[in-house]
Amino acid sequence: MSIGDHGEAEDVVQTASTKAYVARNRVQGSENPDAYVRRIPVNANAARFRRKRITRCRATSPASTSAPR
Repeated sequence: MSIGDHGEAEDVVQTASTKAYVARNRVQGSENPDAYVRRIPVNANAARFRRKRITRCRATSPASTSAPR
């Protein structure tokens, strides 16, 4: 997984660590806890990417929503 920005990578790792800790009972009870924990940062990065893309799309959308004449 490549994030490209050191600060954003730290955020993803922090988010993943927190989520793994909060879900520790589910992780320990799962059939494959290693896969469960490895998947958390992947999902956190995907969510970060989606939020970034949505924010970028909103910033470039036209301010006026009036119909064309």
